[in-house]
Amino acid sequence: MLKHFWAPGGPPKTLFTKTTDHHQIVVTDNGEVRHLKFGDSLQSGMYVNDPVKSDFQYTEYFHLAWVFKQDIRMVLFLGLGGGSAPKKFHADYPALEIDIVEIDPAVVEVAQEYFHFRSGARLHVIVDDARAYLAKTDKRYDLIIHDA
Repeated sequence: MLKHFWAPGGPPKTLFTKTTDHHQIVVTDNGEVRHLKFGDSLQSGMYVNDPVKSDFQYTEYFHLAWVFKQDIRMVLFLGLGGGSAPKKFHADYPALEIDIVEIDPAVVEVAQEYFHFRSGARLHVIVDDARAYLAKTDKRYDLIIHDA
């Protein structure tokens, strides 16, 4: 007999699905962790009881940028997903100005609705193709994180 091994919260429930010009968006939740998927590909994960904490370990490596440049003030994220990394930067570095470029407006809505993402005075979302945005912006960034 084949057994299923689920995360501690149990099997995930689908909370949301939508197909856009860019993605097949799926949001699942097992009571402990909420995931954003594009098709079958995991894009973002958030602990439900700690929305700033991601269950994706690779995003912790983004903080290594301060080893090389201690005076980072302007950060650009290419891709929003569930907003896990920008939320963490916003919480950890109160002096940062953070811009995020996301091509799909539906992803922004999902991040706000299901992943506790909120734009604000230091956290801005630009809905655009990142290549087009970079070609036309006059802004200069101390750190650009490609997470799309």
